[in-house]
Amino acid sequence: MRLAAVLPLLLAPACVPIGVLAHPEPDSGTPEGDTDSDADGDTDTDTDADTDADTEPVADFTVWEGTRTFSYDWAGGCEESVSESGDAILEGDWAYDDLVDLCPGCDWFYELSVSPDEVCNWISIATETYRGLELGEDSATVWRLDDGEGEHLAEGSFDGWTIAYNYELDHGIQVAGQVTFQAAE
Repeated sequence: MRLAAVLPLLLAPACVPIGVLAHPEPDSGTPEGDTDSDADGDTDTDTDADTDADTEPVADFTVWEGTRTFSYDWAGGCEESVSESGDAILEGDWAYDDLVDLCPGCDWFYELSVSPDEVCNWISIATETYRGLELGEDSATVWRLDDGEGEHLAEGSFDGWTIAYNYELDHGIQVAGQVTFQAAE
């Protein structure tokens, strides 16, 4: 036999593989235990891309929803509340320039409807009124803007969503007000 013909037979045992490598199975991209059935790349089960998942909600200052509670202790005492609701008056609206003249430092202006028109059987309440707001980081100033006059009504606390304020009327009548803003859509 020739060496060239025998050499491959002699070297063949040295090249026998010890183990066999299998071809890898394709990766599904789904980690074990993942039950997310949508394809938008997040971990919830909806199919839309979550664009606002990390967005903090912000208050909508265009709508005023509030209450004022009137109370006193003398003559048998009384405590009754009114509801206030209204929309912001924005630049370009018919009353905006007049309200800015009454409260140049105000950030927001509102036309409010108030109900009922009387509390404690004798305190008359204006059912239509205007308010101005100056908003600080953690405080607010509430203004009454009626009859062509701007009147500082009260200083209050503000947490970014709710304003709480107090003031006193004639005869020792205490007024506690609160306005809560909803989340902007």
